[in-house]
Amino acid sequence: MDEICNKSILSLVTARLKKQFSILDVNGDGRISLDELQSLLLESMGDEGITVANNLLPLIDMDNNGVIDFLVS
Repeated sequence: MDEICNKSILSLVTARLKKQFSILDVNGDGRISLDELQSLLLESMGDEGITVANNLLPLIDMDNNGVIDFLVS
């Protein structure tokens, strides 16, 4: 019973994360590019957002392909 409950919770959380990811993925290609991240952070942080995005992307980009992918294992 707990396993079924855990899978349901995981599915719900994954769906919500995917929805939020899709909002940030402005062009809908399934990835958040540096440009998209810079635009988001520029809007919320001002000019400092560009620097933050440039420093943040390499920390989040798990496969080093230059974008943030939504990966579920």
